[in-house]
Amino acid sequence: MQPSIIIEEEIGFIPYFRWLFLMILLGSSTVQLRASEGAYQSLSSAGLDLAYNLQFKEATDVFNQLIRLQPDNPHGYLLQSVNYYYRYQLEENHKVFGKQFQQFVLRAVEKSKRSLTDPDKKINALFYTGTAFMYLAAYHGWESEWLKAYWYGRKGIEYLERVVQEDSTYYDAYLGLGLYHYYTDIIPRYAKPLTFVLGIENNREKGLQELQLAAKHGTYSKAEALLFLGTIFLYLEKDYDVALNYFEALAKLYPQNASFLMLLGENYQKLNRNKEALNTLNQIVKKVDIPVFPVLVISSYYRIGNLYLNMKNPDEAINNYEKSMQYASLSTGNVKWVFALSNLNIGRSYETMGKRQEAVAYYKKVKRSHHKHAYEIAQKRLEKAGQGLNFTEPASFIEVGN
Repeated sequence: MQPSIIIEEEIGFIPYFRWLFLMILLGSSTVQLRASEGAYQSLSSAGLDLAYNLQFKEATDVFNQLIRLQPDNPHGYLLQSVNYYYRYQLEENHKVFGKQFQQFVLRAVEKSKRSLTDPDKKINALFYTGTAFMYLAAYHGWESEWLKAYWYGRKGIEYLERVVQEDSTYYDAYLGLGLYHYYTDIIPRYAKPLTFVLGIENNREKGLQELQLAAKHGTYSKAEALLFLGTIFLYLEKDYDVALNYFEALAKLYPQNASFLMLLGENYQKLNRNKEALNTLNQIVKKVDIPVFPVLVISSYYRIGNLYLNMKNPDEAINNYEKSMQYASLSTGNVKWVFALSNLNIGRSYETMGKRQEAVAYYKKVKRSHHKHAYEIAQKRLEKAGQGLNFTEPASFIEVGN
């Protein structure tokens, strides 16, 4: 439904496989209804629309209805598990949602495997099982349980490959496959041997083609395929005009999705359309329910700070970085990164004003345990500030990771 990780090269990548599994598996959340009746399918679509607009509680009720209507169908269990997975990522009390995710995704696997021997249900069962395994891999990757993440990820890909081998028009399966093929072909060179060990096919062009298939023909994968094509062209291919087409379309389809708006704002910033970027990001901090989705507000204030710093308005930059840390201090989520990056950029802001002493105080607040790359940059600035180092480079950093 939306990614929680934004990647930029300036400060370095988060540990590769966490990023890989999360990007791939967040993109595997589509669930296809090949054999569903109209009313059941309509209810599924309504639940997905609610979830895409971040109305998770309402979506939870809808998916529970699906389970009650067809208790032996893995479809409802899988949709509910995906719903809880995103609640686990974006809302407070993430440990509770993580447990609920595991309960429903394992029920989905149980129900799916019962149908693998039924010729009429086999292909859907393969897809449900593969998608469930991919989500389990994403969850365990997020929890840094790498062996489990690798095992589930590999099994998930095997099931999705079997889907398209049996039916090349099962377009929703191409989303997970496309992400896997693309990202395993652009990983850092040192990680390439691992893809060989895991039996992963590295093919960037094939991955892009598969994503385009999902975006054009997918039943439930269209929105997410557009989302990941947008993030690929924004952060990796660096074709900002192409990326903008995807994000503007998503924002129009799901205007309540703050994650889509955040990416759209970032895209505008890359195109130096600063006024549009600022207007878009301000929509998020004004509309989002802070107690429910603090991570979205924290990320938005941080991005607004970056925008003002790039616009050479350090006072407003500092104000927004401080707001991001203020809300982060109230959150129980994994938001330690914001303290490191905001303190670093507040220091940079003071440097642009010639206030070396104030900058040093903030560089010293950057903790390695919060973000090692930000810490390394802060240490370099403590050593070299005032000695010809350029303090005005763009303020664009990754948001999550160690």
